[in-house]
Amino acid sequence: MDHIIQQAEQLVRQQQYIDALAIIQPVLLEQPNNDQALNIAAVVAILQGHTNEAMDYFAKAIQANPTNTDAINNLCAIIGKTRNQCDQYLILLANALTQWIIPQLRPETGKIIQLTFDKLSFNKTEPMEWLTAVFENYALPILLTAAQYDHYDLAFFLEGYIYQHYVKREESETHFEQAFIRWKNQLHEAGQRNRKIVDEMIAGENWSAGNPLTENNLPKIAFILHTSSTLAHVEALISFLAGHQQLTTPLISPMVITIADHNANMVNQFQALKVPIIEIETEHPQMPRSARYAFVKSYLYTQGYQTLVWVTSVPEMSFAFGLRLAKTQIWWTMKFHGFSLPSIDGYVSSMHVEETFEHNGIQWHGGTLSSVNWFDETQTAAAKQLRHQYPYACLYGTIAREEKLNDPLFLNCIADILTANPDAGYLFTGRELDPTIEQVFTERGVAPRCHYVGWINSKLYCQVIDIFLDSFPCGSGYSLLESMAAAKPVVMLNQPNYVSYYPTIDALINTYFPTDIATESFYQSIATSVNEYRDIALHLATDPNQYQQASRLNQHIINELFANQQRCAQIYCQHFLSISQQT
Repeated sequence: MDHIIQQAEQLVRQQQYIDALAIIQPVLLEQPNNDQALNIAAVVAILQGHTNEAMDYFAKAIQANPTNTDAINNLCAIIGKTRNQCDQYLILLANALTQWIIPQLRPETGKIIQLTFDKLSFNKTEPMEWLTAVFENYALPILLTAAQYDHYDLAFFLEGYIYQHYVKREESETHFEQAFIRWKNQLHEAGQRNRKIVDEMIAGENWSAGNPLTENNLPKIAFILHTSSTLAHVEALISFLAGHQQLTTPLISPMVITIADHNANMVNQFQALKVPIIEIETEHPQMPRSARYAFVKSYLYTQGYQTLVWVTSVPEMSFAFGLRLAKTQIWWTMKFHGFSLPSIDGYVSSMHVEETFEHNGIQWHGGTLSSVNWFDETQTAAAKQLRHQYPYACLYGTIAREEKLNDPLFLNCIADILTANPDAGYLFTGRELDPTIEQVFTERGVAPRCHYVGWINSKLYCQVIDIFLDSFPCGSGYSLLESMAAAKPVVMLNQPNYVSYYPTIDALINTYFPTDIATESFYQSIATSVNEYRDIALHLATDPNQYQQASRLNQHIINELFANQQRCAQIYCQHFLSISQQT
């Protein structure tokens, strides 16, 4: 039979499709579940333009042999292009891939899943409707199976991929919460099961908990980053540690742990603050991802770190906190709040001024961002030169990740502004150019005046633009404040379900700002509807007095409210310590 299969494959390569079918059909009559013959019949059907027939053949081949990678990849490629009858075939593929996991994990499973994601176009640049179909019918079932059978590292890969390409496709509090609720409990339970093994290992080594205090009686607190980067949440941690260093009397003894990757710039900044940092991937590159959390737990246990603060990004946190890395486990978020676990002992936010507030029945502790480096005057000359490259009376700009910019409502609002102001241009950023952004600007006829500049120095480009247009429904944090520090007007849309830094700025003004300073120009730049947002942006570009008033006030707001690192450090330390004392 093998020689017939080989002969049919040779005929396909020679484009003799009818002859290939002629010798394959008898095989299928005798062995209807011969997956190799089914795969050849499917390939012939594709080449003859019979897509539905091909999909049916591939599906039968996969049902007959779930490890037939040719059939899996071919079916994924067709589904990714045609998206025809996708749900039933995605479910079939998920059922096949779970057999790569149970009863035991095949070593190549992660690579084949990565390949299927590529062929299915499971990528954040695709429409949300398609990503949801792949998530619901394919990616999520495999993730849940991996968690159920304690294949931790495969579960981490799937969770990270889903987070990057599905969760972040729509940056909203609601989507974030509704996505993670689908799998966080299963990963948490997997961590709890793993905890029994790790705790026995620690006890078996006769390790004893170290002293939780330093020689100066400072409580030891560890801060964990699941990946190394210089993104906003890391900048917030660095600023907090810098502020703590400036306190007359230090309150804690901090340490930083990174689980994966290496970022030399980030490491240098922590070292400059004399904060110890452990890079597990650098020190133990061959250690499996799940084993790294066991290592963290044993290290914290022996060194006396009884409090652990997980900084912002939640992938892998469900598992890690189920493992119970420390006596007190705190989640410190810079953006979303729709995430909770029984093993999170305290919740801290950088989006609220209130000392405590309630969200979804959970008590939170509030704080804000702070820095002494919002404005970089060494970039001013370069910024002036760059501005000359954009010959517009007004250059609007949004400096943010591409997933914050790709909402059609926001993009069409930008297009409305540019249509109403033909003398204006628009500058935007991102790690890559999202096709949705390009499509909307092209369809609206404003693409020639929209300039994508990639992943840039935000402090430089905040000085290049004339007016910062905050994205919605998920707004910016650092780049918004950097624009204000550069004396640029900013336009924000304030809606109850949108994520924006406006409520935080408003609360800070009411709490700390001198009452004799007029703040009207700031509030005049805050919209409550898309139409009002457009009108404000147009008015700022044509009213020099309003522009200058907003520019001066924004710069003053940053200097007055967002440059006090010591105050912020003291607030956060009090939160961390009070939560620790309660557990």
